[in-house]
Amino acid sequence: MCSKIREPVRAAVPTEVRVRDRFGAVLTASVSVLIVEAVIGALALAVREQTYENPGLPYNPMAVLLLIVVAPLLAVAGAVVGALLSVGLVMPVLVTAAWLGRRLAGREAWWWVPATAATVTAPPVVLAEVGPMPRLGLWLGMTAALAVTALVAAGCCCRAARGSPAARCSVG
Repeated sequence: MCSKIREPVRAAVPTEVRVRDRFGAVLTASVSVLIVEAVIGALALAVREQTYENPGLPYNPMAVLLLIVVAPLLAVAGAVVGALLSVGLVMPVLVTAAWLGRRLAGREAWWWVPATAATVTAPPVVLAEVGPMPRLGLWLGMTAALAVTALVAAGCCCRAARGSPAARCSVG
């Protein structure tokens, strides 16, 4: 009796599937982080509003009912806006940071992402018609929000490219 040892069969994964998986990972991560940032911002705004003097408005039960009805619609609208921001801002920042890293330093590094985010957020802030200190605060806030979102998305992209949730990556 002769035994034949077979070589393991490796399923070829098309490149399109891997790219689609990375796109999905980046989109999911960046939309999730944008939604979390929006919730934190809304909570901070609510706390800020609590510091003002109360005008003594009466309690309206219809407003609570309206909030219950409108909340799911707001969640869907927030997800759509988050997806558009992710595709329109986060992904171009990631691509530009990777390109700049390869072009100028010879490799991709995580610190190109915040530098690119700071550069991308500067023109809209310069055009804002506010004083210098609010302008600086606006620029720092926009840069932090975009950089954190892009870094989380870059980490998810690298892990999806390697096929492991725990894989290490140079960006992220």
